[in-house]
Amino acid sequence: MAQPLHRRVGSEEIWREQLQRLLECGRLPHVRIQLVPVECEEILGATGPMTVAETPEHRMDGYIEGQGQSWVISDRKAVSEMVQRHANIRGAALSPKESARRIERLLGER
Repeated sequence: MAQPLHRRVGSEEIWREQLQRLLECGRLPHVRIQLVPVECEEILGATGPMTVAETPEHRMDGYIEGQGQSWVISDRKAVSEMVQRHANIRGAALSPKESARRIERLLGER
């Protein structure tokens, strides 16, 4: 589940290492990190975390987890809804460059 980046889990040192690692991963050519600003008023992805993957045969499947359970979703309509939800989240998110700047600002504030 998404958590505000300013909410620490662990010590200050661990939190800073986590943010640094996000910045490092965001520099990889196959990774895009986009933050949804806390000030975003829309309720995005309110149904919880999800993963959408494309198979080598170009079939889309979804994956969700709950408390101690997980589900692979292959129903085309359900997966289409997940893809649309993901598009809505990305539409409200900051660009990868602006997201990196926000993370860098958080690191500089403490």
